[in-house]
This record gives sequence, C-alpha cells and structure tokens, in this order.
Amino acid sequence: MLVPGHGAGATPLEDARYLVNVQMSDLEVRQFLVGQKSILVRHYRKRIGELGGTMVDQAAAALAIPDDMVESSLADLRDRLVKTYVEELSPEQLDELAEFYRSPAGEMVLSIVHAGQSFAQPGEIEMTAPASLSVIPPEIVTAVLTPNERSNFEAFKAGPSWQALESDVWGLTMALGFTIFGTYFRAAQSPQEIEVQALLCILEDPDLVAFPNLFMRDEIIKDLRSASGQTVSELSCG
Repeated sequence: MLVPGHGAGATPLEDARYLVNVQMSDLEVRQFLVGQKSILVRHYRKRIGELGGTMVDQAAAALAIPDDMVESSLADLRDRLVKTYVEELSPEQLDELAEFYRSPAGEMVLSIVHAGQSFAQPGEIEMTAPASLSVIPPEIVTAVLTPNERSNFEAFKAGPSWQALESDVWGLTMALGFTIFGTYFRAAQSPQEIEVQALLCILEDPDLVAFPNLFMRDEIIKDLRSASGQTVSELSCG
C-alpha cells in the first residue's frame, strides 16, 4: 500500500517533503544539531564573559545543550527546503526526482553517498544533492548497481530534473541552509526563554564555566531563573 509522499499520486508538496527527508542522512541531521549548539556556545561565551565568568570547555558546553532546544531549527530548515523545491521545480520534475529516489537504484545510490559520509571530517558533510551523487566513482556504481539500476541511474543524471536541481535549486537550498544555520532558535517558547534555558544548562556545571567565587555563580543562576520563572526541577540539560 502506498502512503502519501511515497508513491504514485503524490502531490508536488508530498514529493518535495519526501525528497528532503531522504536526502538528509542521520549523520547530516546530527551534524546540523551539533552545529546549532556550537553557534549557541560561541554566542554564550561572550555573554558569560560579560557576567564575569569564563567558559572552560566550549565543546563540552555544546554537549550540555539538549537536542530539543535546537530541533526546531532543523524543522524550520526542512520546511524552507521543501518550499524551495516546490517553488523552483515543476510538478513533473518533482515527480521524476521522487520516483528515482523511490526506485531500487535511487535507494542504493543514496545509501552509497550516506555511507561515504562516515569517512568525512567534521564540518565537511553536506546534505545529499545531485552534485554529490555525480562524483561517485564509476567503479563503485558498476560494482554495486545491477545493469538495469545503472541504466536508470544514468538516465536520471541525463534528465532535466537532475540538471535543474544541481545548477539552480541546490544553490538556493544551501543558501537557505546557511541562513537557518545562523538562526539560533525557532521553538514554541519565546527566544528569551530558550536562551535562558540553554545558558543555565552551561552555567550550572562548574566544569564548563569558571567564576571567581561560588557566590557569583549562585547569584547569577538565581537571577536568571527568577527572570525566566524557571525552577530547578524544570531545567533539563543534556
């Protein structure tokens, strides 16, 4: 049984959502979330300095921020990518692209690219795009894909949908990605509330932030909790 976005009869919006979902590997999602946290930590390092503290371990501070505090940015990124696909590609192009990725050849090609990302250095992983698919060594394609799958793959690369996505849309989606990457938080809570929660997660740990004395740390944390109306039990850090 076919479900919406995963087979014949899907709308352009469903096709676009499907494309974005399959092109973002688990590793890409994880890197995006880690990147969001790192951006926040750089922002808070300055804020902590203004409060009289010193951030001791920037990498560990990023890990202290829970995923759910940055997942809204990932959802926003997906939504913007979907919108870009719908606006820049025709319904026919979206259908052709989605059908290829639903095919055995498309699934295999994506798995090859995603598997290759495990050998990349941090910061070098980018969302899967035709540009990345086109650099798969021919010997790997020959070894992994069946003759029929190779034929479908080559036909897909020669088609107008591939060219449109590679030359125009992907540049826009990457630009959107960088835009969202610079957006700290887009959650149901207000930015001020989210900012305080993330900052408290870092300030609470003496291994992450050093203060001249314990009283200064306690007073700052107390003031931040009071300003945000948050109790100790409500704070959930990574």
